[in-house]
Amino acid sequence: MPCATTPSTPLVHIPQAGDVQKHTFNTDYIDSDARKEDAKVKYEDTVTIAADNGHHVAVAKRAIQKGELIEQGIMRLCEGLDGSVPNPFVLRLGSDFQLTGTKRPCGCPFLASGVLMFYRMSTDAYNVQLSVRAPVGQGSYEFSAVATQDIAAGTQLVREVIQDLDEERRVRCADAYNMSDNTVDKFLAFRKELDESLAAGVGIEPEELHADAIREHARLTREGKLPIIDCSKTVVLDHPSWPGYGVFALQDIAAGEIIEWGLHGPIDGLNGDRCPYVFTWNSDGKRHKEDNQWATGGGDSMFMNSDVPANARMYRLFDAFRYVIVAKRAIRKGEEVMHLYASSSWRKCFTQDECLPKLLPIDENVIEVGGGYPAASLGA
Repeated sequence: MPCATTPSTPLVHIPQAGDVQKHTFNTDYIDSDARKEDAKVKYEDTVTIAADNGHHVAVAKRAIQKGELIEQGIMRLCEGLDGSVPNPFVLRLGSDFQLTGTKRPCGCPFLASGVLMFYRMSTDAYNVQLSVRAPVGQGSYEFSAVATQDIAAGTQLVREVIQDLDEERRVRCADAYNMSDNTVDKFLAFRKELDESLAAGVGIEPEELHADAIREHARLTREGKLPIIDCSKTVVLDHPSWPGYGVFALQDIAAGEIIEWGLHGPIDGLNGDRCPYVFTWNSDGKRHKEDNQWATGGGDSMFMNSDVPANARMYRLFDAFRYVIVAKRAIRKGEEVMHLYASSSWRKCFTQDECLPKLLPIDENVIEVGGGYPAASLGA
């Protein structure tokens, strides 16, 4: 979260240091056509996620006409990724898309917002073409996915690529998506123990565990009563006070209410100390000296900023490669939704950011290990 600069209208609240309320837009703007035009991530009216042969795939939510915009969003440069490691949830310049006028080398990796990483890929049998535009910020590019033919509701979305990807390399995350009551109870017990350990280390009370909300969500998704991904309560906008983006509430959200849920895609061969846009994904919730696991988030999760105190909490259901974000308190319509980055005190790309709030004091909880990257005994 960069240092604040002069904000622009139509902001009605600018937080001071330690303020509980976050940056907040007025409701007239949130409800306006201007806000709809300003939204950086758009897909929910046209795309949904389904399971197919163990994979999560993007399908048309309704009938889509040839030439219609299916999805638009942001790609972000993914630094610190080993180019020799296959990663189906990463888009690469020159094989997944072309970009004229850039000096970036062929194979340069990017992470995409929304659900673009769940489209199928083909060099010839496709129904979607991807267009990527000039950078809108440091390492960020805008993309549009457009239908190349009429697409019936329920049809899988297949984007054109320059090189085909071996489908067998795709991780079968959908096989683990549905969680039994027993699996959920084990996760909650694990999360409670980790919360207590973290709190004891810094002398604070443990985080509230939204056990009932997680149990109910798992039950409803298991019964097919909820979509696999849903970000309808929030919108991604240019941040009004610093370069970059933020996630803002489109409605009043009650304490304990689930704000957003969705999927993560695992990424192999990544140095997460260099890339701030990925999520720590170690199944034990702790930092490892080596072989840390990382994942990229779908929906709006990639753009959610960090703060203390946060007004939201992200639950990472590691084995199911899914996440649930719950409101820690009532969130106002137009207010920024922010969670605390669990790795803010030990991940190098975060510790070097002086404006990013830290829960743990860096000098007491971070040690240097091989390669000069920090490690700690606590984190998630």
